[in-house]
Amino acid sequence: MTNNLYEFHKTYQENLINLFKVQRISRTIAVVGPNGIGKKDFIIDLVKSRFKKPDKIDKDIHPDCLIIDSTDGKILVEDLIELNSWAIKAPFEEVEKILLINNVQDMNVVSQNKLLKIVEEPPENLTIILISSNIDSLIPTLRSRTLQFNFKKLPDSIILDLIPEGLEDEQIILSLLNGSLKNLKFITQGNLSLINKCVDLILLKDFSSLDELNESIDELIKQTNTYFFLYTICNIINFRISLLASNNNSGIPFNLLDLNESLLQLLTEIKDSNINIKLNLDEIILNYFLN
Repeated sequence: MTNNLYEFHKTYQENLINLFKVQRISRTIAVVGPNGIGKKDFIIDLVKSRFKKPDKIDKDIHPDCLIIDSTDGKILVEDLIELNSWAIKAPFEEVEKILLINNVQDMNVVSQNKLLKIVEEPPENLTIILISSNIDSLIPTLRSRTLQFNFKKLPDSIILDLIPEGLEDEQIILSLLNGSLKNLKFITQGNLSLINKCVDLILLKDFSSLDELNESIDELIKQTNTYFFLYTICNIINFRISLLASNNNSGIPFNLLDLNESLLQLLTEIKDSNINIKLNLDEIILNYFLN
């Protein structure tokens, strides 16, 4: 974690920092905030400050610190097999044990219920830390037993310090990243040029360019993920609409507004379903070309 990131979170997390200074925590803590803002790194720094051999945490070999993270966007009950036996054992090197589960929003209900049994009756010397981008994904009985600390999005000043130099359209980049570094690796001049090309081809509404458009979309999705690609498309089309409006252009096509609305609706639906995003995106674009 860079010093700027740490100092930013430190400014707003005085209560959390003070909690880690007490002799014994022994409770369940929920750390909540968007992905890509450094929550896990910040918490691990706090955990290390309590342990006599913090280097073992970096190497993932500390017997009194268990870190569980999602694999392929999921935390299954199989990932928690060793949890019960580990939790009930006395600390080996420290006076306490710390369980840290990152991306708790990726736990299914079965996994959450298994964790709930430990949260409801935790061993005296165990502190549980749950890191999540969406606390509402937890079952109510589990969520109600946590002490919650909310982390803020990163300010533009930190984002600008970390993006590659020489990129154009800083305001668009800031809008795309939205206070997070999660998709920073996608922000290259080549990808930005390609995404603008996609928008140009969509707005051109030329059927002869559909193959070129699909090839560009496929290339961009390989670089990032379908959700972020769609989010990027929505932002840039909305930016183009705003430019037309600011230039007092009364001729904004209704079907362009309809296109933007359809893309935003698809973006909303993605979070709550397993729909085929690419298939739906192709259908929306085709309907725009036809109208």
